[in-house]
Amino acid sequence: VNPMKKRSDLFRALTVQVAAHAIVVSGASMLLSHPALETMQRLGWASFAAVGALGIFWISVAVFEKGFGIVSDGTLLELCSPDSKLIHELNLRAPGTYAHSVGVGNLAENAARDIHANAVLCRAMAYYHDIGKLTRPSYFVENQAGANVHDDMSPVLSAKVVSAHVKDGVELARSNKLPQAVIDGIQQHHGTTLIKYFYSRALDQGLATEESEEEFRYAGPKPQTKETAILHLADMAEAACRTVASSKDIAPIVHDLIEGSRADGQLDECDLTFRELQIIEASFVHSLSAVRHERVAYPDQEVSDHAGTEPADNSSEQVINPS
Repeated sequence: VNPMKKRSDLFRALTVQVAAHAIVVSGASMLLSHPALETMQRLGWASFAAVGALGIFWISVAVFEKGFGIVSDGTLLELCSPDSKLIHELNLRAPGTYAHSVGVGNLAENAARDIHANAVLCRAMAYYHDIGKLTRPSYFVENQAGANVHDDMSPVLSAKVVSAHVKDGVELARSNKLPQAVIDGIQQHHGTTLIKYFYSRALDQGLATEESEEEFRYAGPKPQTKETAILHLADMAEAACRTVASSKDIAPIVHDLIEGSRADGQLDECDLTFRELQIIEASFVHSLSAVRHERVAYPDQEVSDHAGTEPADNSSEQVINPS
């Protein structure tokens, strides 16, 4: 049956089973000199048995997933659907976070495929890694349309609010009965990284010291698997590269982020190799450059009913921007 990512995979498995049964039945009938009519009947029953076996398998997958905490690609793909409850709610209430999660999913899936990790799991974890922001969506910059609420808050409190989205996400995931593999991604996607922005503000305001740095770190744990490590790196890379002015700046930013995470010990507990980190870095740069590619600048076009006539005021002059 593997890989089982779409319905056509089930029909492929059914076709293989029917063909195999037909060969066995035909060979046995020839050896035992069965009449043609009896052979046809046996072929019919063999085909029916193939359908039954596939049905038993499909039911067994659901039973094993629930009983042993195993998650199949089919379940992960269902979770990635825009119609999934939490994903739909994230899109409505925190559209900036949703867009970020989709971007992280693209990065993580491509990188996982390049190093032969579980690409479907990486995408599913990416889609749900920030669902904790549903609790307070306006406290995160990607969802803010006006003033930043953190401007009037203590950086110590701001850091606690920001870091709480991991705990809130785990609680939401468990209440919605998400697989443990996805919950692990939510817990580990920040590792024990430092919330640098608010830590720096707290230092400037005299509200923190170098000794109190641990208070501004996420609770962790650090990424434990290749997939959660890829998610951790993709999350940082996608967010950081949203601010770049040119695609030429992407490669050094991604390199610095990965090296910084490694130097900070965030990758110490997973089994990524240096070679795989190089492949992940190259994959991120390729994917982000494709998204941030430069566009040809179109000349301004003045919209006026009378060509060559000076417009009465600036408000009558429009620029057509195809992008």
